[in-house]
Amino acid sequence: MQTSQTPNLAQYGKLVWYLVLAIVVGSIVVVLAPFATSLAWATVMSVLTYPLYSKLRGKFAETPSALLTMLSTFLLVGVPVALVGLLVFVQFKGVIDNFEKNPDGSRQSLSIDLVAKEFDKNIAPMVQSISPGFSATKYVQDDQNRRNITEKISGPVTRTATNLVVNTVLVVIAFLTMFFMLKDGHKLRGPFAELMPLPKEVTNHILDRVIKTLHAVFMGVILVAFVQGIVATGLYVVVGVEPWLMWGAATMILCAVPLLGAPVIYVPWALILFSQGKIWQGTTLLIIGFGIVSNIDNFLRPKYIGERVGLSYLPIFYSLLGGVLVMGPIGLFAGPVLLTVALELAQYLRGLRQQAADVPVPHA
Repeated sequence: MQTSQTPNLAQYGKLVWYLVLAIVVGSIVVVLAPFATSLAWATVMSVLTYPLYSKLRGKFAETPSALLTMLSTFLLVGVPVALVGLLVFVQFKGVIDNFEKNPDGSRQSLSIDLVAKEFDKNIAPMVQSISPGFSATKYVQDDQNRRNITEKISGPVTRTATNLVVNTVLVVIAFLTMFFMLKDGHKLRGPFAELMPLPKEVTNHILDRVIKTLHAVFMGVILVAFVQGIVATGLYVVVGVEPWLMWGAATMILCAVPLLGAPVIYVPWALILFSQGKIWQGTTLLIIGFGIVSNIDNFLRPKYIGERVGLSYLPIFYSLLGGVLVMGPIGLFAGPVLLTVALELAQYLRGLRQQAADVPVPHA
């Protein structure tokens, strides 16, 4: 009787153990969920700056090395990004204010009246067949309509201002987490590999591939988009696109997202310049835009991503685009990392099946 009950008690104890483990892990996930983005960015920054930390580690102790690496990253990346973001926000807010406060249709800047006049000039003839007598200019001259348009456009500005404090706190948490990851993260690699249900050498190989993927995405996506944004910003200054910093930042962001890119910005602006009689400016914008800005990634991106990761650009394209759509900016890194892990696991399982197929079957 005792023998027959022992397996049941053992199974019951194992079930309770797995239930408690699931509750603990689920609770940790819930607690850390609000900081998932900070943790992800801290991980990315730690991996990318680890070579600098290793060099400093040869001269200083762990804590000063991690602190210097974190402060260097903050000064070289965090502060400039924050300043540019603030300037872009100010310029964007100025554009929104200009939409409502520029009723004379001045062609020196983008306004509701300018957009309405260009609409009536180029598109209204096609709309007349559907809605005879419609005029965008008359529509925006109504004060209520103008306020409605401005409120809809200014919605992102209001949300951005509202979330500014939260985002600032998350950024601070990301940099603090980065410090501890640099200081102690390498010590956790061994225990992490031992906990994984894979051979230790396989886990270490996957981790190495993840690190290479992060470096490749940073060089092939972020830095390439940054170069495109710099070139585009200079081009906007030359041809008179205002506000040039805001549109340059928008171009850089779009260049990092597959399927979009710089033409989303400079083609409409070239048409606006043509409509204003600025022929050489619009022509210059299109020639340099298509000839240089949009071709920078065609030369640099395959070199950094394809050669370093060993993948064709098509799966990278889907992982980048899918990562951004699902996770936002951090998806630029998370998508390719997930792709790399999935492919490495598939390769490992393929190797296991190949080994099983090569094992001779013993004769009876």
